[in-house]
Amino acid sequence: MRDWLSNFVARAPFTVHSKLNGAFFVIVALLIVFGFVVLQVLGGMNRRSEDLSQLRRKVAAFRQLQLDTIAQLYNVTSTLLSPQERELESALRQLNEYRYDLERLQFVTKDEEELFRKINAEHERLNQLIVQVLELTRQRDFTKAKELRIQTAPLANSLERLTNEMVNRAEADMEARVDESHGAYLTSRWVIIGFAVGSIGLAILLGYAVSSSLMGPVTLMDKRLGQIASGDFSRRVEVQNRDELGTLANNLNRMNNELRGLYHQIETASRHKSDFLASMSHELRTPLNAIIGYSEMLTEEAEDRNQKDLIPDLQKIRASGKHLLVLINDILDLSKIEAGKVELSPETFDIAGLVEEVVSMVQPLIAKNANILSISRPDDLGSMYADITKVRQILFNLLSNACKFTELGTITLEAVRERSGGIERLSLNVRDTGIGMTPEQREKMFQPFTQADVQTARKYGGTGLGLAITKQFCEMMGGEIKVASEYGRGTTFIVKLPLSMPDGRSSATTASA
Repeated sequence: MRDWLSNFVARAPFTVHSKLNGAFFVIVALLIVFGFVVLQVLGGMNRRSEDLSQLRRKVAAFRQLQLDTIAQLYNVTSTLLSPQERELESALRQLNEYRYDLERLQFVTKDEEELFRKINAEHERLNQLIVQVLELTRQRDFTKAKELRIQTAPLANSLERLTNEMVNRAEADMEARVDESHGAYLTSRWVIIGFAVGSIGLAILLGYAVSSSLMGPVTLMDKRLGQIASGDFSRRVEVQNRDELGTLANNLNRMNNELRGLYHQIETASRHKSDFLASMSHELRTPLNAIIGYSEMLTEEAEDRNQKDLIPDLQKIRASGKHLLVLINDILDLSKIEAGKVELSPETFDIAGLVEEVVSMVQPLIAKNANILSISRPDDLGSMYADITKVRQILFNLLSNACKFTELGTITLEAVRERSGGIERLSLNVRDTGIGMTPEQREKMFQPFTQADVQTARKYGGTGLGLAITKQFCEMMGGEIKVASEYGRGTTFIVKLPLSMPDGRSSATTASA
């Protein structure tokens, strides 16, 4: 039901603004109707309250009439026992006043008219008898007067009975009205509660439908944008809205298609670039190796011929050739990683031997900037199963990087075995006291061809490929690399590699992310 209503609202051909205004006006209309119902209920309760108040006054008047009737009948009965003309005239005046009060009596309903006619008739008969008794008494005909007195008793009893019946009817009517008013109150209360609950439920349902019709597509598009940001262009976002959100979803799908085409073009261009770099690197390394070889041969020949003035230039040629060869090798490695053509060749090797080998390789770099290398490792590091070439290059890149950015400082290498999460790892920590890095520089340090800034690149040289390749190699072997640095205080690189490379990585190829 809720999904159907949400879909109905979503497919409605109105703008989001119109839908929100429509929902607002529906809620306002519910409030107005609820207010009208409450006013009607209150009006009914007020009318019933007025009716009850009138009934109470009616019962009070009827009771007063009953008391007056009883009192007058008592006076009439007492007067008839004493045939005094003056007392008979007084009783007659009281009966006339009672008739006047009876004629002015209000609150008489249609079903009570017959009863009042009977009361009036009985009262009139009683009044006539009293008049006759008074006339006979004046004529001194006491015998007939006595006979008429006897006839007044049944009339008095009948009149009393009728007034009692009148009061009883009024009280019964009032009790019925009280019960009716109580029932009407209960009914009105449940009507108000039911209407309030229904209105609240309808408002909640309407709010849910409108919010779902709006937030559902927004959530889908947000999820789809996250997928696009991660490089997934294979899906579309499907929404039923025929408003601005539907238009936005269509634009998002069109953007997705365009990005997918551009991504494929970029992938193709990147693959061509990697293929070109790989081919050109191979083509360049052959003449470079020849240049390096000939420079070494010429250096030896110059030494043999004692042509010392040529040796510095030949050494520069040899150093420049080696530098260019290292650069080309880095480019070749990066292009292989990006093309997904790097294969791991794991083998079991001694960790301490590898550390000593790399330390000996970086000794010229240590001496170049007058640094001190401190090594901290246990006597028995044991062995590990991994690609020895990649591990060697990782450690060499970190140490050479520390040597390059540290002058007259200390470089510390710590190699330890550790166990966490049920996996044994080799932890390599390379800490220097060099120039350090700012937080902004740390964020982009693993990007290819990126260095801290232009001044650093000019002063220290380099291509910015070493750390990018190091990170890729670590991840390929199931490890990780972290960095901590403080500008002007130094940098610490922490590499953690599993002692046994996970299965499935030995023959796997890895592409750059």
